[in-house]
Amino acid sequence: EDATVWKFYLRQDVFFHDNECFDHGKGRNVIAEDVAWSIKQLCTPSDENAMFWMAADRIQGAKEYYESQNTESPLEEISGIEVIDDYTIQIKLNFPTAGLLSILGHNAFYVFPKEALEFYGKDLASTAVGTGPFKLRAFKFNEIAILERNPNYYEKDEFGNQLPYLDALEVGFVKDKKSELLQFKKGELDMIFTLPVEMYSEVMSDLEAANKGVNVNFKPQVI
Repeated sequence: EDATVWKFYLRQDVFFHDNECFDHGKGRNVIAEDVAWSIKQLCTPSDENAMFWMAADRIQGAKEYYESQNTESPLEEISGIEVIDDYTIQIKLNFPTAGLLSILGHNAFYVFPKEALEFYGKDLASTAVGTGPFKLRAFKFNEIAILERNPNYYEKDEFGNQLPYLDALEVGFVKDKKSELLQFKKGELDMIFTLPVEMYSEVMSDLEAANKGVNVNFKPQVI
């Protein structure tokens, strides 16, 4: 009644990507314990963790858990996180938070498997063992990422066809926005992100004049 208790029911057909960190390289089912464990990683002090503030005051027991980790008696659980069963998890908040779903969608709360952290350590950031429609085949920091189709992805389209449709994606990292736009106009890139507002009119005029038939999607920036 006070809007501080949220219960989540997980899909039972979601699997982590096949990866050598798992037994026989086969990705396993995602369960509620993975969610709880991932939140505990967010609430654990480390040089790689700069996002604890997103959970600190919101989730019951998060701050106490965080502060206890470097003591002689670290807490083993966060009091506001309860795993009810394999596919049900409950989160208690210190105060009502209307934007909780958006907050949980932030990359700070991404769910990842314990096996991957134990296997890759700090290299996990460039390995990405997730559950999405594409899995990481190759990655070179600030240069290129090759994503290949995940055959075990749970989503299907309205006709029952397995998603995604594409076999692979190549993602480039172009630091200069003008160079990126030039490549896009030449047809060397299929999609670009974060078009600067001040460049919108000019860019769209050029593309329309060239009859490129470009689709533009607008998305509010979440801060």
